[in-house]
Amino acid sequence: RLPPAHLCTPLANGAPAPCVSMRMDRLPRPRTFAPLLASIALLFGAALPYAAAEEEESLFVAAREGHLETVRRHLAAGVPADSDGPAWTPLQVACSFGRVDVVTLLLAHRADPNHRDGSLETPLFAATFSGHPEVVRLLLRSGAVVDARNHAEVTPLLHAARYGRTEIVRDLLAAGADAKATDHIGETALGAAALGRSTAVVRMLI
Repeated sequence: RLPPAHLCTPLANGAPAPCVSMRMDRLPRPRTFAPLLASIALLFGAALPYAAAEEEESLFVAAREGHLETVRRHLAAGVPADSDGPAWTPLQVACSFGRVDVVTLLLAHRADPNHRDGSLETPLFAATFSGHPEVVRLLLRSGAVVDARNHAEVTPLLHAARYGRTEIVRDLLAAGADAKATDHIGETALGAAALGRSTAVVRMLI
């Protein structure tokens, strides 16, 4: 276990400020910041330096924007449904933006519902975090692992509970999600829901 680290910021007048002790071993350890930065850029429509070919970049943009016919055209031309970008596949992008038709098409072309990004998160995490219950149900019907864990041992249910995604919590539980699963600091879905002050989710988990 790592020793506590102290973060001290001097006050404006130069006087020392009280130190805040932080247990570094209780913080999640993402493998890289690249997926996070790329995902943020993608959310705001920035141009990304994909390693894939130009036509595959267009597939990512079409998945983000929900341009079904453009996605269909690239798939028909042989562009892989699981083309790998700097952080996400087209399926993860479509799940994050709630593009139900695009998600359906990509899954029909054998896009992997359990593909993991640099933080070990699957498309189910993207749909859960962004609050798209219909996409969550599509993924579950297509074989998404309901209790997948990311780098911090968080499951989709913990995500849904923390952000008060009542409908998604109900669907995940119906699919067999473990309500007693804990993350790397021992937090359960019930604790996450209580912390997020989601009364409806707390009642579902009691």
